[in-house]
Amino acid sequence: MSEKPPSPFKTWEQCRDYYALEALFLGQLYEARGTKGSKNRYKEAAECAVAANRLCAEPYPEEDLP
Repeated sequence: MSEKPPSPFKTWEQCRDYYALEALFLGQLYEARGTKGSKNRYKEAAECAVAANRLCAEPYPEEDLP
């Protein structure tokens, strides 16, 4: 792993967990409102979670991710 995680995260696991929780929240918001903006924010958070997972020391299997 050559890159360091973005600030304020100390590990890629922290980064992944943050964006995964954010994606869950934003997914619920998108289901409730259904606006284009909420869909885009949900999609971006999910993509960040997947990207951070790939950089983790022990990534989750891809089939377990949303």
